[in-house]
Amino acid sequence: GVTPSAGRREVPADLRQDWPAALRDAGFDPTARTAWLAEGLLMYLPAEAQDRLFTQVGAVSVAGSRIAAETAP
Repeated sequence: GVTPSAGRREVPADLRQDWPAALRDAGFDPTARTAWLAEGLLMYLPAEAQDRLFTQVGAVSVAGSRIAAETAP
């Protein structure tokens, strides 16, 4: 059989608060490459909140990390 090389963990957080701290408290390793998913989220955030989210994701991500996001026209 095949053994997964990555884990998936959901961490509920309020993006208006210090959500990177919530990730760290849940065991997030900022030195590991991360796959981020923003599905069904961005269309509900104002532009400045989207910018802040991507800035914060970049700040806690290492080279080789990826993000997938769903956008609406």
